[in-house]
Amino acid sequence: MGVIIAMFNNKGFTLIELLISLFIFSFVMLGMISGYVAEKKLLEKNIYRDMAIEIASENINQLRNEDFDSLTSVCSSSCNPNTTATECYETKNFRNKSAKFGKSIQISTGDNPDLKNVTITICWQVFGHTYNYSISSIIRKE
Repeated sequence: MGVIIAMFNNKGFTLIELLISLFIFSFVMLGMISGYVAEKKLLEKNIYRDMAIEIASENINQLRNEDFDSLTSVCSSSCNPNTTATECYETKNFRNKSAKFGKSIQISTGDNPDLKNVTITICWQVFGHTYNYSISSIIRKE
């Protein structure tokens, strides 16, 4: 009887192994790409929020330096980032982009005529959503 020896070539991958590894690799890459896109959107939202905080702080400091009796509300109805009234929005530039921020400044007096409550609301739109940031302060007559 003759002995039949089968020789197997184990030096390479089969087509099935290659397709399975390609599928796993593409699945991992899609997850990484979606994570990257989500991170970029979050970063841009944070940049807009930081600019809104900066605008609100600049406005509150500007009001603190103005004459107490001349403080009046500006665009006090509501904050709208798409407004066309020049006193109701500010434009900031960053990373070769221009961002438009709506603002509302509400000034009210309480029981004490020497104090004014100032509330500044900054609003903006990013990725189809509208966001708001508000800051309040009390300004005293000197």
